[in-house]
Amino acid sequence: MPLNSVWAQSPPASNGNLFQTLRIDALISVSRNSVGGDFVEATLLRPGLSLEAGNQFADRLCAALGGRPEGRLEMGGRVATITGAPPKVSFNTSGLVQPDGTLRLNALAQALTGLPAPGIQGAAVLFQGVEPTTNTISSFRTAAIEIEGYTNVPARTLEYRIKISTDDPEKISIPESRDRTVVRTEPEPRTFRLDPAVLALLLVAGLSAGALVYFLLLRNRSR
Repeated sequence: MPLNSVWAQSPPASNGNLFQTLRIDALISVSRNSVGGDFVEATLLRPGLSLEAGNQFADRLCAALGGRPEGRLEMGGRVATITGAPPKVSFNTSGLVQPDGTLRLNALAQALTGLPAPGIQGAAVLFQGVEPTTNTISSFRTAAIEIEGYTNVPARTLEYRIKISTDDPEKISIPESRDRTVVRTEPEPRTFRLDPAVLALLLVAGLSAGALVYFLLLRNRSR
């Protein structure tokens, strides 16, 4: 069965563990805004990715959720490089996190798929202030898409890795909920593959304080 809603105590100890093997091309941070909607920050880390790709992601995601990006803000360079500030697009939307705990992961993954070259094959997605429910998927795999997630209970944070193996959004179809009981546990320390140079870029790009502190804590804990 490719779908799982049970949050295991630690990531699988295999070469397929996305938290250990996936290159992060984009970092997506989702938090609640002041009016109860979703505030999304997309930081593009893979060299060659442009603000155009970030804006296309914003437009696609919001269209899938039935709206348009509100309060869009562009930061960083026009194109991601190894040394410069990475492009970042932030915006407000609604419906990405549903009231019953369902996450619109399919809309998010499809919005990341088929963006302008070099494209996004790996993404880290951080849902801040969200706890898993019986509707929250922890893992899913097909030939086109792989997802792994874990929950940090004290921080009320869900973190996912998404591996995209297609350029066609129509080939991605992720069920949005399961009705099995979710085990709310935090994994044991694991390797966190965010290079120190990338952390420096995130500082320059102005990643939200909560997300930045969270990722720094993960990096320190993995040592």
